[in-house]
Amino acid sequence: MELPLSVAGVIESLPEVIRALAQEAGLLLMSAAMNAECEMIAGAKNSKNPLRAGNWWGSDLGPVYYDKQKVLIDRPRLRSKNNKEIPLSTYQAFGDPLSMRNSIMKNMILGISSRNYAESVESFVKGYGIKKSSVSRHL
Repeated sequence: MELPLSVAGVIESLPEVIRALAQEAGLLLMSAAMNAECEMIAGAKNSKNPLRAGNWWGSDLGPVYYDKQKVLIDRPRLRSKNNKEIPLSTYQAFGDPLSMRNSIMKNMILGISSRNYAESVESFVKGYGIKKSSVSRHL
């Protein structure tokens, strides 16, 4: 059976499309987890609750480690009643480079041992903040 070129092209690109969708879904789940933590601390946005522990204070771009890469995510911010930043435990967990460190080491070894240098390097270049100094600091 011979498929038309356009259908074959679509089928060929499916793995990359599925990967991109999965990555986007993962980042959305990270955002949802951070928002849920904020709602536990400060209540729903724009709600009046004198018993809440803090207030919503906008958002900020910050790095997290996801899918073997360091990516920027829009993270919510909270302030306590005495005007101090409330750290989010979910954001701190997502910002832990330990998972990236293990993954980088494994992929570098696999790429070098199988002589897939180009693929190894290409996967790291897609990430945010991947420089020689950054990689060596985390290894």
